[in-house]
Amino acid sequence: MIFSINSLGVLKCTRLLWLLWQGNLGIWGEEMIESTAINEELGIDTPQKNVAARVNIHLHRQAFYGAEDIGGMNLDEDWED
Repeated sequence: MIFSINSLGVLKCTRLLWLLWQGNLGIWGEEMIESTAINEELGIDTPQKNVAARVNIHLHRQAFYGAEDIGGMNLDEDWED
């Protein structure tokens, strides 16, 4: 059986997640969830963006597994253009 979800279903799932969980990592995936909860036109509007946001959060948590406070880390790096 093949399952399909439209953008309205993604939006409903994202809003439900937002009600259950408030992130404090300060990463892109969380910002996408927050943007979607505020205005559906600015945030996650496709299944691909939904998966990308969740994978971003998952990878960040895996990369810093065991760290005491991953929410307060400053991950900005100096760079030159």
